[in-house]
Amino acid sequence: MIGLRLIRDALRLSAHVVARDAFQLPTQLAGRLIGLEQPAVRRLLQQVDGWDHYPWFHPLTPSLSSVGGPLLRTLAGHHSAVFSVAVTQTGRHVVSGSRDRTVRIWDLELGHTINVLKGHEGVVEAVAVSADGRRVLSGSSDCSVRVWDLERGEAVFTLQASREERIQNPLTLPAEKLQQMRAAGLDVQADDTPAAEVAAVAFAPDGHHIVFGCADGTLRIASGDRPHLIRMLKGHSELVRTVAITPDGRVAISGSFDHTLKLWDLVESRLLRTLEGHSGRVRAVAVTPDGRHVLSASDDMTLRYWSIEGGEAVRVFTGHAGPVWAAAISPDGRRALSGEMNGTVGYWDLERGEKIALFPGHDHEIYAVVFSPDGRSAVTASEDGTLRVWDLERVEAGQAERFLRDRRATVNGLAITPDGRQAVAALQSGTIEIWDLEPLKRVRTMDGNGGRVQALALSRDGRRAVTASNWAGGGLTVWDLAAGKALRTFPAPGLQAGRGLVVLAGGEYALSATDDVLTMWHLERGCLTPSLKGHRGQVDGIAVTADECHAVSGSRDGCLILWDLQRAQPLGALAGHEDAVGPVALTPCGRYLVSGSRDRTLRLWDLEQGRALHTMRGHRGPVSAIAVTPDGRHVVSSSVQDRSLRLWRVADGVLVATFQGEGEVGVCAVAPDGRTLVTGDGFGRIDVFRLESCEAAAPS
Repeated sequence: MIGLRLIRDALRLSAHVVARDAFQLPTQLAGRLIGLEQPAVRRLLQQVDGWDHYPWFHPLTPSLSSVGGPLLRTLAGHHSAVFSVAVTQTGRHVVSGSRDRTVRIWDLELGHTINVLKGHEGVVEAVAVSADGRRVLSGSSDCSVRVWDLERGEAVFTLQASREERIQNPLTLPAEKLQQMRAAGLDVQADDTPAAEVAAVAFAPDGHHIVFGCADGTLRIASGDRPHLIRMLKGHSELVRTVAITPDGRVAISGSFDHTLKLWDLVESRLLRTLEGHSGRVRAVAVTPDGRHVLSASDDMTLRYWSIEGGEAVRVFTGHAGPVWAAAISPDGRRALSGEMNGTVGYWDLERGEKIALFPGHDHEIYAVVFSPDGRSAVTASEDGTLRVWDLERVEAGQAERFLRDRRATVNGLAITPDGRQAVAALQSGTIEIWDLEPLKRVRTMDGNGGRVQALALSRDGRRAVTASNWAGGGLTVWDLAAGKALRTFPAPGLQAGRGLVVLAGGEYALSATDDVLTMWHLERGCLTPSLKGHRGQVDGIAVTADECHAVSGSRDGCLILWDLQRAQPLGALAGHEDAVGPVALTPCGRYLVSGSRDRTLRLWDLEQGRALHTMRGHRGPVSAIAVTPDGRHVVSSSVQDRSLRLWRVADGVLVATFQGEGEVGVCAVAPDGRTLVTGDGFGRIDVFRLESCEAAAPS
C-alpha cells in the first residue's frame, strides 16, 4: 500500500505537466520515484526503464521533487509571475492574480484551471475572496478594481480610479466630526480622485464594502455592490502595498513602502495609530482571527507581530536571509507563513515566537502565501509563474529539509571528459567541481579567485580546464584537473566575459567571448592580438570546426558571424533570429550550425549555402544552452525561463522529446556515448539523463 500511495503522489506532483503533455509520463515518474525501494515502485520503474515507444529523457538522478515530501502539487497555467493568491472558505477553490493580466480560478483538489477572468489592462497586483465565496475582488496596475462573480466567471462591476471620478461621502456627519476628520488629514469631501495603481485589496467581512490601497499612498473605501467610491484615507507617504481588515470589520491595517503600518477606523474614517519599527518597505500584513494582533513582513528581512490595541511589536521573527514579501496567519491563529524574495518559505509558531522551518519553496521570489481553511496546507505564489501547494503537517514533522534539495551557486559552465566518465562544472561563485557520472558523485572541488565565472571549456585530452570570469573586469584561469589546482590566471581589465569559450590546439590556445569581440589567448603567455571584431553586441556563443580553421560566433546583436581563424577575418554573417543569439554548436561534419536565441527558437543553418534550413519552435522562453549529439543527428536544448529540456531531430527540425523540470537548467552537455546527458541548474545541482529510443518515431 505504501508503494501505491507513493505512485499516486508522484502522479499528483506531475499532473500539471502530464495534463499538457502525456508523453512525459515516463520521465516524470522516473524523476520522482528513482531511488525508492518499495516493491510496487520498483516494478513500475522496471517497466519505465524498458519504455521504447518514443524518444524520452530518462532521469538517472532524482531530478524532480521527490514524493513523500511537503510539496503536494504545482498549479501551472499563468504566463508570467503570480503576485497574489486567495482561497475560498470551503477550501475548494484558489484564486490567483498575475502579471499576465488575468485572474485564474483553480480547483485545488484536481489542480486544474476552472476559469480565466480577463479584463484588466495591467498587472493584477492583488486578489481577495468574499466571505461567502461568491465574489472575487482584484486590483490592478491599470488603476482599477474589479468585482467578479466566481461561479459565472463574469465581472460584476469595475471601479476605475481616474481623474473623472469624484469621491462621495454618503454618510451624514456632523460639522464638528467633518472638521475633526479634516484636521486628521482625511479628505471626505467631494474631490478629484487621482489616477493610481491599485496594489492591495480586501473585502470587508460583510461583503458590502471593499478597501484598496494605491500607489499614491491612499487607502480607498468603496461599495462592494456597485461602482461607488465612498472615501479616500490619506496618511501614507508612499505606495500602500498591503491591506487587511479585522474580523469585526471595524479596523483596516495598511502596510506601505514608507516602512509603516497604519490602523484605520473604518466606521469613523479616521487614523487610529501608526506602527513604526520596520527599517524597510512593508510588503504584507495579516490579522489574527481574534482581531487582536497583526503580522507584518518587510524588506528588512523580519516579520513583526504587533498588538493592535497597544500598538507595539510584541515579537520580532528573524531568520530570513532576504526581504520578506509575503505573510499569512493560520485559521487558528497559532501559526504563520512567510515568503522570501529568494524563494524561501518560513513557517513560524506565533505563540512561542519560534521558527518551525525554513525551506526552499520556489526558485524565484515568493509574492504571496495563504493557508487553507483547515490550516493543514498552504499555497505559495511566485515570480516563476506557478503556485505550489504544501502539506504543512509534513513541514512541521521536519520533512521539508529531508526532501528538498540544497541550493548552491548557479552552474554557468559544464563539460564532459573525453572518456565520458566525469563531468566538470564551473559555478558562478568561482568554484570548479569534478563529478563521477556513474554513480553521480562529486569527487573534487577547487576554489577559484572568487570571480563571477561565465564559461568553462576543456582541452581535448581532458587534462586541463579553462574558465572565463568577470573578476576585476574579466579574465581567464587555467586549471590542472589531475592536480586539482589553478595553474595561472590572465586578468583582462575592462573586458566582460561572455558565455562562449573554446580550447584549441591541444590546450595551447583558447578562444573566448569578451564584450563584442572574440579574443585569442595563449594559455602560457596570455592574450594575443588582434581580436576578431565584427559584432555590435556581447558575444555569448562560440563554436569551432574540428580542423580549427573556422569559428562561428553568436551575439546579442542578433547575428552570427563565420570566421577564418587563420586569417583572423570574417567570412560572412547569418541573420534571421529576431532577438539576441546565445548558444551555438556545430555538427561533427562542420557543415551545419545550430543556434539558440532569446526569440525562443533554434535554427539549423547550412554554412556552405549560408542559409537557414529549419526553425525549431517549442520553448516558451529564451534558449539557454544547446548540445549536439556526437553522431550529429540530434540536438538537446534548455531554457532557464521555461525550465525544460528538449530533444530535436536535426534532419527535419522536429521536436521528439521534452522534459519539464523544476530547476533553471542553464547548461547541458552530451557524453561521447551519445546517450548520456548532464545538466547544471541555477542552484548548483548536477543531474544525469539517458536519451532513450532516439531513433523511434516522434510522438504525435
